[in-house]
Amino acid sequence: MSKVLIIDDQEDICFLLSNILQRNGVLCDSAHTLAQGYTLLETHQYDGIFLDNNLPDGFGIDNIEKIKKLGITKVIMITAFANEVMETSARLKGVDAFIHKPFTIFTIQNVVEVLLRA
Repeated sequence: MSKVLIIDDQEDICFLLSNILQRNGVLCDSAHTLAQGYTLLETHQYDGIFLDNNLPDGFGIDNIEKIKKLGITKVIMITAFANEVMETSARLKGVDAFIHKPFTIFTIQNVVEVLLRA
């Protein structure tokens, strides 16, 4: 069974995403800041991370390479504020998937099938 970390400052997004993932057999932890996320990354093993870009203590995109170096194999960027330049930059830094808010259940289920069960 896969286990992921969700880092998003919006509690409702964490709740919704966790519910979708859990219904698809994925265990979840949530953090609302990068600092909280790194604390969890130090003490838990994760197969992937859902990473918001605009967080209270920094930008997710600036942390992709650091997260990958910690052994996280799949990084899924999730944001409401995206453009083509940002998406290209994120992919070059190692993002495996890019999800736009608002997202659909189907989008999350697809990511689970393609990335977390591959």
